[in-house]
Amino acid sequence: PVQVVIVPVGVKKEVPEEVNTAIDQIQAACKSAGIRAKVDASMNRTPGFKFNFWEMKGVPIRIEVGPRDVKKNACVTARRDKPGKEG
Repeated sequence: PVQVVIVPVGVKKEVPEEVNTAIDQIQAACKSAGIRAKVDASMNRTPGFKFNFWEMKGVPIRIEVGPRDVKKNACVTARRDKPGKEG
């Protein structure tokens, strides 16, 4: 089962190259740490739909990466067991 889902956010038509690079780095770091991670880069669904879909599937951690996050060298994480700003 998937332990972490990585979702690109803040993109309209296609994911920018710098966001793809950051996502690939995060996925590689997860893999090297023994964490099963999946990237949901499907463009036919909104980020909110993806968040709910993976939460209902039982994935405990979500990582959101967008163009602004890449510029700040950061990302947003959310835990399924902590709703709202806490998670």
